[in-house]
Parts: sequence; C-alpha cells; structure tokens
Amino acid sequence: TGKLSVSSVPDGADIEVDGSFVGNTPSDVQVAEGDHTVSVKKAGFKDWERKLKVSGGSSVHLNAELERAATP
Repeated sequence: TGKLSVSSVPDGADIEVDGSFVGNTPSDVQVAEGDHTVSVKKAGFKDWERKLKVSGGSSVHLNAELERAATP
C-alpha cells in the first residue's frame, strides 16, 4: 500500500478516493497500489480532482487549493 497525505485550503473538505469518502482534510489515507482518482470537495467551492498512480511504500502529498464556486 501507499500513503496519501491530503490537505486543502480551506481545511475541512471531504476527501474521496475512487468515489468513496475516506475522511476530511487534512488527513493521511492508506491506499492500495495502482491508479486512483482523488477528489476534494467542500460546499461553496469547485470540486478538485487528481488522478495518480501509487506504488508500494510510497508517500504522496496532495494540497488542494479550492476555488470558490460562482454564485448564481
């Protein structure tokens, strides 16, 4: 497995890995080796998403700078 260290600006956003909720930022998340899609979501902000490949024993740090969603 590998470790994802996920933070965001602002904190407290939902973290999803491959569509499943795994916690809130900032968090460390264990993931299996292979390709994954990481999404960071917070109400009032645009969704942030990255696709990545995790190799065994690796540690990946993601910092999601969330952009305010346009208000209608």
